[in-house]
Amino acid sequence: MIKKKLVQARKQKGFTQKDIAEILCMGVSNYSRKEKGILSMRNEEWEKIAEFLGVPVEEIHYNTLISLDHF
Repeated sequence: MIKKKLVQARKQKGFTQKDIAEILCMGVSNYSRKEKGILSMRNEEWEKIAEFLGVPVEEIHYNTLISLDHF
């Protein structure tokens, strides 16, 4: 699953996949697979990206857990 919020925020800020890959100290192809959802992104990576983009983590990363309080 493509991480749409992440891609949207990255593009709005004018950054490329290469820019994000560099701050994560990884190759562009590896980062691209993470952005596309082929590989999982660690919490530390989400935090670094959010800090680099100047946005809260919640703005670029959905929490997929569903609260049982709503049932």
